[in-house]
Amino acid sequence: MDFHDIKKIESPEFYIDKAFRQTARETKKLRLRGKTPLDKVKYKEMKKLDFIEESLCNDINKIVSSFPSFHKLPLFYQELININIGLTNLKKALATLTWIKNKIKELKTKLKAKMKEAKDFRKINSVRKEFYGRVNSLFKRKADTFRFLESARRTMETFPTLKTKMPVVCICGYPNVGKSTLLKNLCGSKVEIKPYPFTTQRLLLGKIKQGNKKIQVIDTPGLFDRPLKERNKMELQSILALKYITSVIVFIIDPSEACGYSLENQLSLLKEVSVKFKKPILVIVNKIDITPEKNLQTAREGVKEFRNIETSVNNEENIPQIKKEIFKLLRSLKK
Repeated sequence: MDFHDIKKIESPEFYIDKAFRQTARETKKLRLRGKTPLDKVKYKEMKKLDFIEESLCNDINKIVSSFPSFHKLPLFYQELININIGLTNLKKALATLTWIKNKIKELKTKLKAKMKEAKDFRKINSVRKEFYGRVNSLFKRKADTFRFLESARRTMETFPTLKTKMPVVCICGYPNVGKSTLLKNLCGSKVEIKPYPFTTQRLLLGKIKQGNKKIQVIDTPGLFDRPLKERNKMELQSILALKYITSVIVFIIDPSEACGYSLENQLSLLKEVSVKFKKPILVIVNKIDITPEKNLQTAREGVKEFRNIETSVNNEENIPQIKKEIFKLLRSLKK
């Protein structure tokens, strides 16, 4: 899913000025029709109304149609929009643009009929000016809507581009436990950095291919590195939005505590993620080569309810086994 195709939303003045410039160009090309001078002026002025309406309505259509159909979006993106923008507010803003378009069409029909009945040049000019003024007012009164939509567009551009139909494996754990090393060893050097909304963090995204099957693997630095209860509401919602796309969680613990965090806290976060996400979890008990036996036994007891592998992710010999376990968990989801 990529939101970069949403059309940039300019100020109301931009669209009004553009419509007037375009109308001036098109008017110069007109071949006037009518038996009398009054008829010819009527034809010319009515065409100006057509040109203005066409330009403004086309621009509105381009804006509205460039936004996705929200009900067709994967739940992950619906949740991100709702958290960061407000889905109801966004729908209302787009509906306001459609309302403006319909009012312009209605106004044009009404004032063209009025112009057609005009008996003199002054009345024709008066009707044309009325149309220009009312259209201009329509746009400028809704300036906040244009600003809101442009702000929404810029926010949606920051959403991570994930293939929502491709399985996603999410790597979690405290800082310095070996998440980025595992991602690099699983996916090679082609790791992309993606912004993640409402946090200062970035998602690190890689892909694994096994035969004709592909999966996405994301490392979440700064997102799953402390208890969820310490998060504010908006941060928590953004993090939990990942549950809509995550198929399997790979949770890394460092029982040696060389990462700087206690084993107790790491196991507590593992349980918390398990409860909140309710996804299959593969636990990587890392750095066993430098872990005291007592800590290793505590770790084994703490992860026994999960599928787990004891290893050192710096040792690439264990990577095929980790990949194999990930694909096993993915296959189990289809049963």
